[in-house]
Amino acid sequence: MSVTVYTALACLQPVREYTEAFHRATGVALRLAPASSLSKRAAFGRRGNPFCELVNQATGGCPACLGIQQKLQACLRKKLAPQQIACPMKLVDLAVPVVVEGKHVATLWGGQVFRQPPKRRDFDQMADVLIAWGVSRDDLPKLREAYFGTRVVSDEQFQAILRLLMIFAQNLVEAANRCLLTSHAGEAAAVARAREWVQVHLGEPLTMRAMAERARLSPCHFCRLFRRGTGLRFTDYVCRARVERAKRLLIRRTAHIADVAMECGFGDISYFNRVFKKCAGVTPTEYRLGRARRPCGAIAKFSS
Repeated sequence: MSVTVYTALACLQPVREYTEAFHRATGVALRLAPASSLSKRAAFGRRGNPFCELVNQATGGCPACLGIQQKLQACLRKKLAPQQIACPMKLVDLAVPVVVEGKHVATLWGGQVFRQPPKRRDFDQMADVLIAWGVSRDDLPKLREAYFGTRVVSDEQFQAILRLLMIFAQNLVEAANRCLLTSHAGEAAAVARAREWVQVHLGEPLTMRAMAERARLSPCHFCRLFRRGTGLRFTDYVCRARVERAKRLLIRRTAHIADVAMECGFGDISYFNRVFKKCAGVTPTEYRLGRARRPCGAIAKFSS
């Protein structure tokens, strides 16, 4: 599922727009990357820190960059929460995981900024290391200029940047849930019809066996076909679809949560709460309160 979800998210236009706007507003490079292990440095392209990009061009790939990113990934494997780490040049990188139902599907990489103003001795102490990595002495003046031109972020600014990334990650989770419910080109007709039937009958009992009978397929064959086409088991797909409808209903402030649960096909309020939190990461009440406080604008595109 992870690769499928990442591929779908990476193709979304709002993702490209947000990463560009984030860089313009904060001066911090940002990119969305798959959750898979890194075998080479994840580059930021034209939005990357000029000093880091110059070092990578001069060395054919900065050894420190890849090592730092691999350490951040190791931290994410231990704990799926925002992580930060400083490289030998005291530049700070950030990694914020995008987690769907407890699975790490993508990572928001950002950073390459200073938390404290750099000092002359910091660069002088690293000059020999840079030369050992393959940097020419003739390039040191240009590198020094880029190094001291790097953005310095205060503690308050850093916390704001981290908060923006966490909000963005949560919006990506919601976008991922919708991507998994969307039909794809080349999908088997039986799977497409099953999707349509589910969306129309969410408030009714829905079982894989009954759907297989409607498709005139054996339960085993239908199960394999549906999972191949959607990346989900039929029961998981139904739960996601019900939760997405529940989200739309919860926006209505007058709707009681128990009524929302029943209308979406959840016969039990406690079961509804468990499934909703598993899919959305928060309880129905927390989701409603969060939506009430959520600002409008570019980020809201992911939640409409």
